[in-house]
Amino acid sequence: MFLSRHRLLEILFISPLIFAFLSGSPSRAQRRTLDNIPERPMDFSINSVPFFDPETRNSILVIHYKVVNDHLQFIRTDGTYRADFQVVCVVYNNEDQQVTGDEVSGSQWAETYDQTNARDIFVEGHFQFPLAPGEYRMRTWIEGQHTGEMVRTESRAQIPDFQRSDLTISGLLLADEIAPGETASQGSGDRYERHGLLMAPKVNHIFSDQHPQMWCYFEIYDMKSSSPEPSAYQAVYEIIDPSGQTVLSDTASIPRKGMVSDAFKDFQVATLEEEQYLLRVTVRDREDGRAASREAPFQVRWSTMGQVAKDYKEAVEQLRYIATDEEYKKLKEAEGEQRREVWLEFWKERDPTPGTPANEMRTEYYRRIEYANANFSVVSTGWRTDRGRVYIVYGPPDDIERHPMEIDGRPYQIWHYYSTNRRFYFVDEDGYGDYKLVAWR
Repeated sequence: MFLSRHRLLEILFISPLIFAFLSGSPSRAQRRTLDNIPERPMDFSINSVPFFDPETRNSILVIHYKVVNDHLQFIRTDGTYRADFQVVCVVYNNEDQQVTGDEVSGSQWAETYDQTNARDIFVEGHFQFPLAPGEYRMRTWIEGQHTGEMVRTESRAQIPDFQRSDLTISGLLLADEIAPGETASQGSGDRYERHGLLMAPKVNHIFSDQHPQMWCYFEIYDMKSSSPEPSAYQAVYEIIDPSGQTVLSDTASIPRKGMVSDAFKDFQVATLEEEQYLLRVTVRDREDGRAASREAPFQVRWSTMGQVAKDYKEAVEQLRYIATDEEYKKLKEAEGEQRREVWLEFWKERDPTPGTPANEMRTEYYRRIEYANANFSVVSTGWRTDRGRVYIVYGPPDDIERHPMEIDGRPYQIWHYYSTNRRFYFVDEDGYGDYKLVAWR
């Protein structure tokens, strides 16, 4: 059905609330909340890195996992809390046939009830499977001793054919820390050890102003070395943004150690904007020119307080959809250290579970801003657009009618929210994908 411009205008005048919405921000006379906040958003992460053993000619897939306390079911025991769990990983090939799998049992303790819900206290570990080159799918889940499956995730892995060339490198292992065993700091979770190095793998590949140092570990496999030791390889490191531009680069010499040479390097990512990036490592043999490269994606995401410190004006503007007039004025007028206090108080008033460390509404609000920026940015940044505003306030629609090709009119979309009986009408007036809200009911 073609929705004519006249019909849109008819809806515009019929809808009694449209002018309030189109006049700018929704009414801020009363505190606003968000619709459709997920009850308990989970972020169970795994990450895989392929390695190779030149002596046995076996490829190895190492799968790292991170289990935060909030994933687990704790039971009070003698004044403390204990969670018994299993992490199960099953690997499938391209034909969806199970080729291997394993499970790891563990226990986690918490001193207080708040710690049982924490997301900054966790258990880390890994699985290790010998696998032939190819593509694989991993299904990993956590089971409680008395609760069954609690959370799961799926991911894919590509194991390269390390024997196709006599100079290759492993996958890139990104980490929060890499150091010789005797100098590595202690912290939550296990440390992954390889060639005398202890590593804290960054399982989700997300770095922020709170963890601005990114480490990278990899191995060089040279099965036809023409140079005796102590010669060296040259490594080129590049961080590439979504447009393909290199935003950080560096070079280094890596001592040759025989058939397997390992290396690690750190990068400061606090200066990078919030984006998806690609780390590319290229290794070249200086003697004969042989070269190999490997890439790994990662993301830079500023924390809430990091955003406030970086651009307070924009951070306040992002709250205009849910702040009252009084709150908005107070936030705008705050200066110096008062900004942090006012900001924290704003979100404290909107915490649906004040007895826990997590603030689900704040987490969901910024997740929606991130989604809007990624999907609705055309002329303006996604969160400033009409579709971004609707998405942030009301959440993802239950259904979207898309009409990209209309003979007698402009492309348009209708967003349906069946649970609240709402509909929003967007029109692409200029044909550039910048959809404007023209009606809602």
